[in-house]
Amino acid sequence: MKRLLLASVVALFPLFPACSGGSADEPDVPVAGDVVSDVAADVVADVTLPPDGTVEPETAEDTPPPDGFIFPPRDDLFRVGIGVVETPAPVGIPTAGYGQSYNKEAPHSPFTASFVATTRQQSPILAKAAYLSRGEDELLVVRLDKIGTTAKLLDELTRRLDKNTGRKWDGKVIVASNHTHLGPGRLWEDPIGEFANYLYWAPYYDLYVASILDACLAAMADAEPARFGYGKTECPECHNDRRCENPPFIDDTMWVMRFERADGSLKAVWLNFAVHGTVFGYQDQVLSGDAPGNIELKLEETFDANVPVFLFQSWGGDMSPGDPTVAPVEPVNPGIPGDFDRLERIGFSASTHVLEMLPDIETTDDVKFVSNTLRIPIDADLIGYKDGEWPFMENGAMLCGTNQPSPCWGEPGDPPKMFGCLPLSPDEAVKQFTLSSYRIGELFFFTLPGEPHCDFAVEAAKKVSELTGFADVVVVGYAQDHWGYLMKEYDWYLGGYEPTISAWGPKQADFMIAQLPHVASKLLDPAYVLPWEPMGYAKQPLLAGKKYAPLESKTAIEGRQQPAASIAPTEAATFTWAGGDPWFGTPKVTLQRKDGDSWATVVRHNTTPFSNRTIWMLTSLEMVPSWNEDKTTTMREFLWTVAMPAKRNVPTTDELSAGTYRFHVEGTLQLAGKTEPSELDSDPFALE
Repeated sequence: MKRLLLASVVALFPLFPACSGGSADEPDVPVAGDVVSDVAADVVADVTLPPDGTVEPETAEDTPPPDGFIFPPRDDLFRVGIGVVETPAPVGIPTAGYGQSYNKEAPHSPFTASFVATTRQQSPILAKAAYLSRGEDELLVVRLDKIGTTAKLLDELTRRLDKNTGRKWDGKVIVASNHTHLGPGRLWEDPIGEFANYLYWAPYYDLYVASILDACLAAMADAEPARFGYGKTECPECHNDRRCENPPFIDDTMWVMRFERADGSLKAVWLNFAVHGTVFGYQDQVLSGDAPGNIELKLEETFDANVPVFLFQSWGGDMSPGDPTVAPVEPVNPGIPGDFDRLERIGFSASTHVLEMLPDIETTDDVKFVSNTLRIPIDADLIGYKDGEWPFMENGAMLCGTNQPSPCWGEPGDPPKMFGCLPLSPDEAVKQFTLSSYRIGELFFFTLPGEPHCDFAVEAAKKVSELTGFADVVVVGYAQDHWGYLMKEYDWYLGGYEPTISAWGPKQADFMIAQLPHVASKLLDPAYVLPWEPMGYAKQPLLAGKKYAPLESKTAIEGRQQPAASIAPTEAATFTWAGGDPWFGTPKVTLQRKDGDSWATVVRHNTTPFSNRTIWMLTSLEMVPSWNEDKTTTMREFLWTVAMPAKRNVPTTDELSAGTYRFHVEGTLQLAGKTEPSELDSDPFALE
């Protein structure tokens, strides 16, 4: 049943107008079973599935923290720590966020047999964690380069934190995704999500969650006395209202939160803003943080130290990325593709607004915080549907209104017929959802489990403000759980793409938002009696399966195409080398400059290296033979290419002066049965 549903959804999804990225080519749809058997990194389990029902957190009191790990003292000082880790994202993994039709001519890889394989990486795929502590209180806030966050991911991370620290973390962990549509797929634990994420792959997921745990532990180890303050600005040119079916409504608010060390130096910046991560499509075959991630990168480059920026989504459900006008830096480099420039323009515009007010934010070290997380029951009866209102009372349904014409607001046309749906089976039905609330100082936060529409979320924030008495309320969407688009009941009936993935129909989101007063009241008054019995952890995802064996490289690392000897300001330096399987990670490429008889790494304004972990370099991979040509050969050439424009078209604090440079490559490859580190330098080249 699981794979049959997936096949049905994949076949239908390219007909949706909003987040679809379907090709105009005639689809050559494979049988679902063929897809599974054709994937080298399969999902075939070598352990039995977890039992049905919820999985309660395991006892962790007797589990000591790792050797050498030291928690900050439990005194009255407010402390903050930051951890940033690259999550596993091998080039070749499909992206998550767009439904796709199978096209046998599109590039595939050992990691995907039907979704389009990535062939390039524009920016690093990261997990960022912030750890807050004061006395007995602790809070971890995680932001991911990912399409969305599920309750299973939250609960699995919480279990691992319990085991690895010897402390209990339930209610003290917030996991939010930035909603890039160019993060890695194959990480969604349920079949319903596979239509836009490709087949769940348990061993890959296991490694992914482990990397998030690493970021959390790094943040704890980094904790130091800190100060906190906040303000807000707007960036109207950074986004647009993308949904035409409902009345035009937009809120440009961007919250800006400043974390300082005790000496006043900047430690981290949090942003809260609404912008879809859809500048690129899946056809671009690129891994990227897209608009949300590049806002972070452009702001980070302006600081004179390495200051991590976290962007948390607010009401991004119906907000597309904008296309700001920014005067280019002359001479214009025509080799930078337009969408890459657009990402930078969005980031530059957002950074300009932030920098106008960030230095003036007042901070304090007297910061108190508290958090809670509640797992809430949901079904058609609890929602309160009357007879005949919702035909799918038992298990819910998906794809409601698919292919129905839906006129834009104010245009003539009949309302769409919304009850042509795909019923869910008992195994597919989900009957609990997760909400969290937390306060940091005088700023109150609440999470929403999916993609909130603007009018829906703004109204929710006003209600929470009235209930709690907090003047300043922040909505964190795409956090703790994911239930598709969250919209008012009237909006659901207007049709379009968004309502098609609301499992409990038109009243689903209104029911969820009606529980926020209970969640907030429980946070502020632990004695508050909830009107429902809180539920346990989500069913634990499958964590074992067939693992991927990295392919052998034909040769040791070696250069194949050297940079041109001289690079003009309107050109790019490119270097190709034979390296290792992308499973080992994208090789790290840094720029070095000749200084006398030696070479030194070029350092950016923010003290980090010029590398392919920045917007300056695009890394590409060609596998020879390609996976489309030959799926059986276990020894191949992995031809990596890095491209770096001599200058950017969008203003930047980082400029490269004339001089002699080279690329330095560090990677890993499998050679003669052994996994080996590898290093290589390109030939020198001159920047004019």
